[in-house]
Amino acid sequence: MSSSGQPGPEFEGPIFDGPGAPEPDFQPCYLHPDRQTGIFCQRCGRPICGQCMIQASVGFQCPNCVHAGRESGRQPRNATGAKLTDRMEIGRSPVTWAVAGAWLVIMVLDLFTRGLLSGQLALITPLVESGQFWRLLTFGLTVGGFLNLVIHVLIMVMIGRGLEPEVGTWRYLGILGAATLVGGTLFFLIAPDGGVVPGATASILGLIAAYAALKLRRGADIRGDLLMLALMVGFSFIVGMGSFYWLVQLGGVLGGGAAGMVLAWAPRERRNLIQGLGLAGIAVVCLLAVMGRVAIG
Repeated sequence: MSSSGQPGPEFEGPIFDGPGAPEPDFQPCYLHPDRQTGIFCQRCGRPICGQCMIQASVGFQCPNCVHAGRESGRQPRNATGAKLTDRMEIGRSPVTWAVAGAWLVIMVLDLFTRGLLSGQLALITPLVESGQFWRLLTFGLTVGGFLNLVIHVLIMVMIGRGLEPEVGTWRYLGILGAATLVGGTLFFLIAPDGGVVPGATASILGLIAAYAALKLRRGADIRGDLLMLALMVGFSFIVGMGSFYWLVQLGGVLGGGAAGMVLAWAPRERRNLIQGLGLAGIAVVCLLAVMGRVAIG
């Protein structure tokens, strides 16, 4: 009400004449119209949902563009040099399923042979000293009891189905080999003679450590991965220090982490060669350490 008694204009708040804030550009995925997304393919520009996103060197690509790149002869690759894949299925992670299957088969055969097969694969210090160096790797196929088998297979599949397609088959084999070999070497060098331990845990922890290295290369937070590794190794050290099983676990972390860093930080120029030499270097260091201990007695 104004001073003259006439009703005055009501206050409606500030008036802005400038442009408003842009609304998020969410559109339905072109392959799954029922899913809204704000991510677009870097090549064709079409909207893609989380299931359709395939990591490219820059941003994401849709499955059709990835297939088109393959057909044109220019295979898209990720930061480690592995070919990009659009699905996580058995065919994309053959080593993961093969190792898990081998654990299961060995466990079943041991039931009928009273552990004969595991005895031929296990890391037995006197036998390694006699020249059976292959046990430093084959002991990774031994898991212990049935409960260990179930846990190891579940973790292996959970991690491997994502990690193996990301790094490629031969790099994935390199991670497993490095983790198992370093774990076996550390146990052989430090643990007293006569100890026998399963080595599958070295492979599992090595995969986790390698995945953490790849995440670190991308600038992701790896504190959760480091905490999990520290808890697993630390718990084994406190509970079973006398068994020296923690040496296998620690070696798996060191070997897998080193392999992951070799794969993640290799320069693009001659990347495959440098990665191969790096993984081979881990094996050479382990074998030299083992041979040195054998020579010393």
